[in-house]
Amino acid sequence: MAATRKTTLTKRATQVCRVYDLKIVANKPTSTQRKALKMVFVEAKWIRNAALGHPVGPLAYERGSTLTVLPKDRTPVERAFRFLDSQMKQSTLTQVR
Repeated sequence: MAATRKTTLTKRATQVCRVYDLKIVANKPTSTQRKALKMVFVEAKWIRNAALGHPVGPLAYERGSTLTVLPKDRTPVERAFRFLDSQMKQSTLTQVR
């Protein structure tokens, strides 16, 4: 266990973290790709709102695979994340915190 941890730390010492901003040309993606991009934004908004609305505060919010949202008619609906992966969820919560 200690040997694998040491090799991992050695490997990560040379890695560089980078963030890329991308522009999307509106007429290039297919309708399926456009829907997926829209849903990534919507699901990130759900996470952000859930964290901000948490009774204890955003620091106490725990991410999961489902989320209860309140549509316009104010009846709770359980929704699963289909487009947002765990790294995106974690990044969104880090920004909120």
